[in-house]
Amino acid sequence: MTTVDERLRAAVPPPPTPDIEQIIARGRRRCVVRRAVSVGAIALIPMVLVAGGIFALNRSTGTTVVASDGGRPDNASPTTSVSADGLVTVNLVTPRGARLEVSYPEQMRLLERDRIGNAALEWPVRGPDARGDICCSRSVTLIYDDEPSGLERLTEEEGTYVNADGRTGRLLEAPESVPLERSGPYGPRVLVFDYYGITAVVSLRPDPTDPMSMTDDELETFAASFSLEAADGSAVLRPRSPVTVGPIDSPDLVFGGGVVGLLVRECTRLGQPIAATQSGADIYDSDAGYVLCFANAGVEAVINTEFPLDIVTQFDIERS
Repeated sequence: MTTVDERLRAAVPPPPTPDIEQIIARGRRRCVVRRAVSVGAIALIPMVLVAGGIFALNRSTGTTVVASDGGRPDNASPTTSVSADGLVTVNLVTPRGARLEVSYPEQMRLLERDRIGNAALEWPVRGPDARGDICCSRSVTLIYDDEPSGLERLTEEEGTYVNADGRTGRLLEAPESVPLERSGPYGPRVLVFDYYGITAVVSLRPDPTDPMSMTDDELETFAASFSLEAADGSAVLRPRSPVTVGPIDSPDLVFGGGVVGLLVRECTRLGQPIAATQSGADIYDSDAGYVLCFANAGVEAVINTEFPLDIVTQFDIERS
């Protein structure tokens, strides 16, 4: 019987070709899509995305499954196909478990750039405090890269914690000499679990003495409940009790080097649509870029203006 790591390594996609490496290098940028909670407004928030995504686009017209459901996350290559007319279709799964079939023109080259997933874990062990905060809800970022950028300033390791998958998490903090605003996109204090091809980052309260910060015993329980499950080249949060998956305001998935953000939610209406996709989804204009409402799929997509409208109209999402 092969071990988990042997099985994971066997599924590693081939390294990108030189022209793809050049594209990845050009796609290294620091932006992620997020919605602003206001009437008729969607905005981008700054967040450092990882560089050098590890996707290998399947150039065949068929479909190849590279991860099995129900196991540990074993690589970062989702099921992908390319049609004869250059339309890429990829199956993506959000950290909260929504399965999406995303189609787009091949020239957008989205899978040759970075991909991250966002979610939140909740454990109402105590609270609320005077601000209404309840301990403990923490944001989780799944980075599809085993050597991500954005954690360089967190150089102090304050402890280790073992999760439900048997992975040892590292509690990392920024030195006191590093200002809060320069500590990185995930904050100055994080819990990091390394999987093969995936880095899971749990953002913690900056100040461990904050009443809403977890105690050492609570953090140990929280970490012990953390678990990921493989789902078609993606990872889904499957926490053990007493922790559960909570709601989020940020995009469930961001890929294409920050070009596209997908929010699984009811669409935000932004006045009159300026166009429609070929599948009939309304397209709105906003400061963040194009906002596409796939009402039947329950997904809102935000695509920045790197691509012209005639390319954006070919973008499509369905629930799979």
